[in-house]
Amino acid sequence: MTGAFLGKLQYCGGSPVIIDGLSGLDFGKSPALRQSLFFASGPADEAQGLAGTLRQGGI
Repeated sequence: MTGAFLGKLQYCGGSPVIIDGLSGLDFGKSPALRQSLFFASGPADEAQGLAGTLRQGGI
């Protein structure tokens, strides 16, 4: 990995992925999770907490 910008993260239809209050992103560390992008966010001005994963679709 080079850290080079490759473009915006998009849904299959081409619209950008927007995560309100995004505070962290990281790929999984184990071989089974390396294709998952984990995120943490605080939507609604950090009044709420949200954690989840993004995975490539259409495979």
